[in-house]
Amino acid sequence: MLRKIAVALVIVALVAPSTAVVAQEKKWELSGNVGYKFGGGFETRRLDEDLKGSFQAGVNYGASIGYNFNPQFMLEAAWNRQDSALDVQPLSGGNKTEAFGLNIDQYHGNFIWHAYNRNPNFKPYFLLGLGATTFSPKGVDIDSETKFSFALGGGMKYATSDSFGLKLQGRWTPTYINSSPGGIWCDPFFPFYCYQLSSAHYASQFDVTAGVVFKF
Repeated sequence: MLRKIAVALVIVALVAPSTAVVAQEKKWELSGNVGYKFGGGFETRRLDEDLKGSFQAGVNYGASIGYNFNPQFMLEAAWNRQDSALDVQPLSGGNKTEAFGLNIDQYHGNFIWHAYNRNPNFKPYFLLGLGATTFSPKGVDIDSETKFSFALGGGMKYATSDSFGLKLQGRWTPTYINSSPGGIWCDPFFPFYCYQLSSAHYASQFDVTAGVVFKF
């Protein structure tokens, strides 16, 4: 009887540490970040005048929450805001003027892949994001607009402990603005079937942010 109890205690002693490690493994990451966003030129049309629009560069900030399915792959929901303004300039030439201020909010679902690194405290990663960007004019009677956007980027995470870390990230975030008429395409087998093509215009912005990461 005593021998059976001793064997059982040894088994518990061997299994308990591995069980504790599994229980302490943190799957969730909550992050806050702040940085700088620039770029965002595009072509548009107001009344009968062709214009070049651009968003003013400035500080951006945001937050995200992600779930690690395994050490390499994480799915993340992210929000980012920039306090900016829209500048316009005639394509034919002329001075650039500020049309109105606006908030630029991005809501993305990000697929994140952590690259292998020998040092477990440093995690380089790559990011692919899909979602929407909302433009909210300020001080003018213009409704907000939400457009499709996506993101490509990457960065580095540094873990200072099991529950806390730092993050540096860079992103390229094109947002669909509008489309203009393009050329004519005709079916080579049925030449009488022709279609009007359109050319999509995107506003490409870039940002670099630094943040903190809480793991739980």
